[in-house]
Amino acid sequence: MTTGDDEIPAEVPHAKAPDRTLVMDAGSHRQLLWIDGVVILPVGARIELADPKADAVVIGIRLWGAGGGSHPLLVLDVMLVQPGARA
Repeated sequence: MTTGDDEIPAEVPHAKAPDRTLVMDAGSHRQLLWIDGVVILPVGARIELADPKADAVVIGIRLWGAGGGSHPLLVLDVMLVQPGARA
């Protein structure tokens, strides 16, 4: 049996597409930055942060809360480094 519109089997959970992106410090699990919209950056990409004054290097990308009934988020897990420093 399918749901009809999208031909997705009814027994398979369905998640809505995220509408926000969270930048999270992978070491401390601290939320650093919320971005409206889905921003998919590759591993190794650098984000220049104003507060804290640091660069955030993307070390992982994940979908958080998919299929759980809540609105899922795209999470960019990052490692903080000194501005301009090599990761």
